[in-house]
Amino acid sequence: IEDLVKRGLFREDLFFRLNVVSLRVKPLRERQEDIVPLFALLLGRSLEPGSQLPEIPAQTQAILKSYEWSGNAEELENAAAFAAQSLKDNAVVKESLPPKVACTSILPGVLESEPMKARSLKAFLVAEGAECDLKAVEISGAHPSAIRSFGLSGVGKAGACSRAGLCF
Repeated sequence: IEDLVKRGLFREDLFFRLNVVSLRVKPLRERQEDIVPLFALLLGRSLEPGSQLPEIPAQTQAILKSYEWSGNAEELENAAAFAAQSLKDNAVVKESLPPKVACTSILPGVLESEPMKARSLKAFLVAEGAECDLKAVEISGAHPSAIRSFGLSGVGKAGACSRAGLCF
């Protein structure tokens, strides 16, 4: 709001009346230790009353923690609601998560653990069963080495995705 006051788009006197206490809350992506407990709480709220809270396996927890959560708690809440409708044997597995979350999160750990130069990005994603669109393949922006690791030129997300046959 301070920026709006500086630009003359918000009344300064009203700002000072409302600005009694200022709180700075870090974005969710900077509070990884809060992601899984918040997800579990939001998941419980999305279930039928009296339902048992599903298991959240370590692999799913790792996916949740590695995702950026640019939409903060609202995006996490949407992912929990999606997962509540897609449980497998009362567990939240990778397939229970929205494709954008599951797909975007699978690559960083794999890049470090597996030599991927022999496989193309498209082959890897197909093998992982990921349903990715251009937005979900945003890892190339977050991890510049990702495109080079898959044998693709680093001229940009759109070009790399297009050459990999991932743009729809």
